Amino acid sequence: MKIFTIVGTRPNFIKIDPSLPQTIVHTGQHYDYRMNQVFFSELEIPKPKFNLNCKGNELGKMIDRLTKLLKKERPSLVIVFGDTHSSLAGALSASYLNIPVVHIEAGLRSYQPMPEEINRVLIDHLAKVKICPNTYAAHNLLREGITKDVYVVGDPSFDSLCRFIPIKRTRNWRKYILLTLHRNFNVDNKNFNSVGDFRVG
Repeated sequence: MKIFTIVGTRPNFIKIDPSLPQTIVHTGQHYDYRMNQVFFSELEIPKPKFNLNCKGNELGKMIDRLTKLLKKERPSLVIVFGDTHSSLAGALSASYLNIPVVHIEAGLRSYQPMPEEINRVLIDHLAKVKICPNTYAAHNLLREGITKDVYVVGDPSFDSLCRFIPIKRTRNWRKYILLTLHRNFNVDNKNFNSVGDFRVG
């Protein structure tokens, strides 16, 4: 089976399973060294075979270049992660060519008005197989009428963390607690800067 994994952003990169026989396609959405290359080099992730150089959120360019690549290479299936423009472009391009799509992190919903929420919903309705991180996500799909080929397998972010800790472990690694926060409505709070040494950056 010829599997294409389409990625483009930092959250996509860290969830790539290095043990999967796959061809990695990078749209180029995240192109800065610290948002891109550093993860492949430091976390021992397989480097992409194709880079489409679609810098930023150039959705139309991504769809055009991915469609041409997929038409030429004809993979058996396409894997996409989460809710990025790269993932939506991958799902749309594959669907146009009748290539089955596997959506990892399916069913996640914030119920907030933002582009990523639109992407999540569209990808889930395009995908042949929906891989959910938890039963809550599977229930969201059920409420939208999606009942076939839905699987609850756990959180790929946790799997990645477990895989990468041994790679990056240092003598003092137990001194750290990792907390990641995302979205302006979660972090735009001046009280964050008044809690001890907590810094938002």
